[in-house]
Amino acid sequence: MGVDVGKLRQIVRGRSLARSICIAFWVYAFGAILFLSSSMYGAAQDSSSTNAKHGRAAAGANDLSPMVDELFARFEKPGSPGCAIGVTRDGNFILRKAYGPALAAVRFLYGLDDVRRYIPELPDYGHPITVRQILHQTSGFRDFFDLIYFSGRNAADFNDPDEIFKLVVRQTGLNNVPGAEYIYSNTNYFLLGMVVLRATKKTLAQFAEQNIFQPLGMTHTRFYDDATVVVPGRVAAYDADKNGNFLVDWSTRYRVVGGGGLMSTIDDLLLWDRNFYANRLGKRTLVKELETRGVLNSGKPINYALGLFWATYRGLRVVGHDGALFGYRTQILRFPEQKFSVLCLCNVSNANPGNLAREVADVYLAKELQGADRMSVGQQLFSQCRCLRGQIPRSAESPAAYVYRL
Repeated sequence: MGVDVGKLRQIVRGRSLARSICIAFWVYAFGAILFLSSSMYGAAQDSSSTNAKHGRAAAGANDLSPMVDELFARFEKPGSPGCAIGVTRDGNFILRKAYGPALAAVRFLYGLDDVRRYIPELPDYGHPITVRQILHQTSGFRDFFDLIYFSGRNAADFNDPDEIFKLVVRQTGLNNVPGAEYIYSNTNYFLLGMVVLRATKKTLAQFAEQNIFQPLGMTHTRFYDDATVVVPGRVAAYDADKNGNFLVDWSTRYRVVGGGGLMSTIDDLLLWDRNFYANRLGKRTLVKELETRGVLNSGKPINYALGLFWATYRGLRVVGHDGALFGYRTQILRFPEQKFSVLCLCNVSNANPGNLAREVADVYLAKELQGADRMSVGQQLFSQCRCLRGQIPRSAESPAAYVYRL
């Protein structure tokens, strides 16, 4: 039987491209993470009860836990949602704990090709839009959450990826010339999920399971793209009203993945964190490339790599990402040179895991950190994430770019 070498190369190239995209997805998509309770997987405890499983804690680390307790004290009241925290050093937990009675039993859940080669339904905007520009958030695609907001509808009612895709392809303009400006857009990751599907003939959930989660042993991690699947022990998210009451804010019908919709556990996140040092998913320069900042057409570097924000915090280099979906709020903050990470996952919308993660780092890295500018990383880094709806584009290529097709 004859072999079409060109076709074979195209298939291999497509799988390689999808692997890179999917890894970048995973770096980011924790930000829309949901929680799983311990009813199936065991209760979250402090680090002293888990060191045997995950490696011994650093000497004296437990002495610092009361300081962390103080940071999360406001969640320790009857009936309150709260936050789960995981702190790692050298690939092992030095703290692993849940705050808030409602979470007391929780193990945290959680190229350069033109994109129209894979998604020809997209309009021709007069400029090619590369997969790399999409990964670096410089494509110009409008955020579908903004489009929903401008239409006067509720994002929670848009549970069908096909409806969101129709909304995206109706746009006749972009926020910016591709590669000219960084503007964060969840549409980028939504479309990259479609690229994975069309390049590999597998959904993002299937491809990630086979090429990321299984190889790393992340047995409690999945992209939630099927609303008929019942996830045992799934934890709800909440809003807090002005009187201190908690209102349910989550959805079991939301099945849009790419920029979010990822479920995992704190133990699985430890395995993911370790991979940045062991690099089990790629060869040679993969991790370095994931952490390499994007560059605009002008040659100016941006503070966004492949699904990772890049900055410094009190003199130390950090990479990470925050996230928000319904009442869930999350943050992963990693200090590569120190091999130290903070995973902060909250199920109430008024929590600020970004600040909490930095304050936890202040406790454990007190000797390494310089100065006292706790907000620097927020200003440089995570404040750039356009997680909330309704922000008007800052630039546009032409007047037609301001016409929103809703």
